[in-house]
Amino acid sequence: MALDSRQNSIGQPSREHRWRRLLARIGIGLLLLLVLTCITGATWNALMIRHYRLAYPAPGKTYRVDGHAMHMYCTGTGSPTLVLDAGLGDDCTVWAKVQPELSKTTQVCSYDRSGLGRSDTLSNDHDANTLADQLHALLEQAGIAKPFVLMGHSIAGVYLRAYATRYPHDLAGLVFVDGSTPDQMKRLPKEVMGSVPNFALMKWMTVLGVARATGQCPDIEPGLESERGWILSDACVPSIVAAGIGEFRDIDRSSDETRQSGPFGSLPILIFFRGPGRTRQKGRSSPLSAGRNESGFR
Repeated sequence: MALDSRQNSIGQPSREHRWRRLLARIGIGLLLLLVLTCITGATWNALMIRHYRLAYPAPGKTYRVDGHAMHMYCTGTGSPTLVLDAGLGDDCTVWAKVQPELSKTTQVCSYDRSGLGRSDTLSNDHDANTLADQLHALLEQAGIAKPFVLMGHSIAGVYLRAYATRYPHDLAGLVFVDGSTPDQMKRLPKEVMGSVPNFALMKWMTVLGVARATGQCPDIEPGLESERGWILSDACVPSIVAAGIGEFRDIDRSSDETRQSGPFGSLPILIFFRGPGRTRQKGRSSPLSAGRNESGFR
C-alpha cells in the first residue's frame, strides 16, 4: 500500500504537467489559426481591391494637390459648372445617376474628398475648412472656370458653408440636398440621431476582409450596372473607411468652423429636402454608411 501511494503521488504531478502542456499547445494552435485567418482575410481583401481597380479604372482625371492625387470626373459642357460634393464618407460614385442628367444642361464635375474614392489622403484633418481649401486647390488645378455652383449632399452642406465663407468670389450659387447644418448634432433628439457606430470594429472588419466576406460592401442599385466595376473598386477599402471615420470625428470641429457662416448676400441658394414621413429608398450599403444612417448622416 505504501508503494502504491508513493507511485500515485509521483504520477499525479506528471499527469497535470501533461494536461497543461496539451492545453498550452491547443491555445497556441488556436492563436496561430486566428493569426493565419486574419492574414488571409486581409490579403484577400487587398487582392480584391487591386483586382477591381486594375480592371475598372475610374473615369475622370487626377490632379496634384499638396503633392497628393485628387480625383475629379467632369461631364457635359456649358456654364456655370456645377460641382458635386457627396455625403459623409461617400465618393463621387453616389452621383452616378444624377450627374448624367445634369450634364445634359451644363458641365458637371464630381470629385472625391481626401482619402475617399480614388483620392489620396491629403491630411489627417477632415474638418470643413481643410476640405474647403483642398477643393479650392483642386478646382484651381483643374482650371474650372469661375464662378461655379457648388451642390452638396448631407454633411457636404456644412462643407459648402465653409467654401462660401472662404472663397465667396468663386461662386455663382449653392445647392443643398438634404444638407446638414452646423447645429444638427445639438438640435436633433437622440432617437433621431441614433447611436454612434463602433468605429474601431468597423475599421478592423474592413481591414481583415470580414465586411467583404459577410456581404457588407455596397450593393449595386438597379440602373447602375454599367458602373458596377467602378463602384466595387471603391468598396471595403480600409483607407476609405478611415477617411469617413475621420470626417465623422471632425463633425464638431466642422460645425464650430461654420456656425457663424453667412448670410451670403445675393448669392442664389437652392435647398432640396425630403419631407416628413418620406422613407429612404433601399440602396447601397456599407459598414460606414450603415453607421452614418444610424447617426443621422448620409
